[in-house]
Amino acid sequence: MTQANNTSNKYEDDWELIEDAFKKMISFVKTKSFIDADSTSDADAIATLVSRYFRWSPQSVYECSSSMFEDVNCHEFIKEFEDLWYKEDQPYKKGKEYQPVATPTTQDVEVCF
Repeated sequence: MTQANNTSNKYEDDWELIEDAFKKMISFVKTKSFIDADSTSDADAIATLVSRYFRWSPQSVYECSSSMFEDVNCHEFIKEFEDLWYKEDQPYKKGKEYQPVATPTTQDVEVCF
C-alpha cells in the first residue's frame, strides 16, 4: 500500500470516528432535551446541540448556518440569507460587536465518549 493510500485511509478512519461520536451526541441530546426522543429528528437534535454550544447566540448560529449552506454549495441562497439577516433592525448587524460565545466544557460532552 502506498503512502497516499495510508493517508487516505487514515483520513476516512478519522471521519468515521467523528461521525460515530456525533451520532452518540445526537442520541444523547434527544434523550436529555426532548420528551419523545424516538420521534425527534436528527435535525432537531443537531439544532439544539448547535444552539446550546453557541450558548443561544443568534449571531453565532447564523454564522454556523451560513457556513453549512456554503459547504453544500448553496451560494445564491447564502447571499439572500445574509441580506435578510442584516436587513432586520437587530443588534446583530455587520460591524456591531457581540459577546464572545462560551464554549462547553469537556464535562458537558464527556458522557458521549
